[in-house]
Amino acid sequence: MKRQHLEMRGMPYFPGVAVGKLQHGGQGDIAQHIVLVSQAEVPALHTAPAGVIVIEAAPFSHTMISLLGLGVPTVLISVQEAGQLQAGMTLCIDGVSGRITDDIDDTTTAASTAVDIATPTGSAQSVHLYASVRQPRAATQALQLGAGAIGLVRSELLLPADGRQPVLARDAVGRPLGVQGVRLYQLEQVNTVIDAQLTALAALAQDFSLRVLIPFLVRVEEYAYWRRDVIRQRLPGHVPVGAMAEAPAMVLDIARLSEAADFVAIGCNDLMQSLYAADRDLGELRYYLDPYAPLLFRLFRQIAQQAGEHLSQVQLCGVLAQIQGILPVLLGLGYRAFSVDVPFIPYLARLAAQSSLSGCEVLAAKVCAATPTQDVLTILQLPIDRHAPFSVS
Repeated sequence: MKRQHLEMRGMPYFPGVAVGKLQHGGQGDIAQHIVLVSQAEVPALHTAPAGVIVIEAAPFSHTMISLLGLGVPTVLISVQEAGQLQAGMTLCIDGVSGRITDDIDDTTTAASTAVDIATPTGSAQSVHLYASVRQPRAATQALQLGAGAIGLVRSELLLPADGRQPVLARDAVGRPLGVQGVRLYQLEQVNTVIDAQLTALAALAQDFSLRVLIPFLVRVEEYAYWRRDVIRQRLPGHVPVGAMAEAPAMVLDIARLSEAADFVAIGCNDLMQSLYAADRDLGELRYYLDPYAPLLFRLFRQIAQQAGEHLSQVQLCGVLAQIQGILPVLLGLGYRAFSVDVPFIPYLARLAAQSSLSGCEVLAAKVCAATPTQDVLTILQLPIDRHAPFSVS
C-alpha cells in the first residue's frame, strides 16, 4: 500500500526551499536541520538552520523580525499543526507557498541570486529596495546582493562585540505602548547614546553620504524641534534629516510632514499595531494585525494621495512589503521605495521586475474596493484558510 504523505500549508514568512530532518528546538548542530521552535525560542537561534518552522508566531513582532536576518526558509504554523510533526522526520518546507511535506520526491529547490535593486518595472519607473540592517555583517551582505544604499540602520538593536544586551535595552522591553523612539531621547541614559551617535555621524559625514531619521514622531512640530534645536546643531547642513511616521496621527498629516521634512519614512509595523490596537509582539493577537485587510490598503491609498508629488520621497519600512502578495499592491498605490530585510532583496527585486505597473494599479484598485479580508485573499489568489483575519476563542 502506498504511504500517505504529510501535506500541510502554513503561513510563508521567508522565501526559499529547505530539506532536512526535523529537530525540536534550536540547540546543537542545526545547520542541516529544519528546526521547530516557538516564538520564545527564536532568540536562541544563533546559527542558521536549513529551515525554520515557528509555532504560534506574531509575524510583525520584534522577535520574528530578528529571525528574518538569518535568511533561511521559514513557515509559521499553529500549535495544532505542530502536533503532526515528529522529530526525525525528513521534511521539505517552502517559504513561498507555505507548504510543509515529507514527500521529498515532489519538491524543487529554488536558488536566490543577486539582482540590481533599481529594478525597471512595466513602465520606465524604478522600484528601490533598500537594506534594513541591524548588524555590520548585514551591511556587507547587502553590498554583496547589489544594494545601492541602506534604508534603515536599526541602531537600537546593535549589540556590543561580546553579544550582551545593554541594560537600557532590557529595561525597554515591556514598556507601555508609545514609550519608544524620540520620546526616550530626554532620558539621561538615552540622551548619552544619542550624543555619542551624533558625534560619530558628524565624523562620518565628512567622507560618506548619510541620512538621519528621527523615529516615532506624531507631530510636525516635534520634527521641527529635534531637527532645528538638536540635530542641526551637531551635524553638517548637507546631511538630510528625515521623519519616521509610525502612528495614524502622523501619517494622516503626511502632506505637512512631507513639506517640512527632508524625507519621510513610514514604519509599517508600529503603524499597524496602532491601527489595529494589538500589541505586535504578542502571539495571541497575531490574527488581529491583518496584512490583507482592505482598510489597511485604503489607508495607504489615502496617505499616497495626501503625499502627492512627495510620494517618491516616502520610504516604507517594516515587514509589510515582505508579506506574500503585498508588494504589487503597494506598487499599484504608487509607493516606490522600500526598506527591507537584506535576504529579501533578491526575491522582491525579481517580483518587482515581473510586475507591470499598470497591472499593479488595477490590482490595488480591486483590493481597496474589497470588503472582507477573504475577498482580498481571493484577488491575490492566496488560500483563504491560511490567513485567518482574527482569532475567536
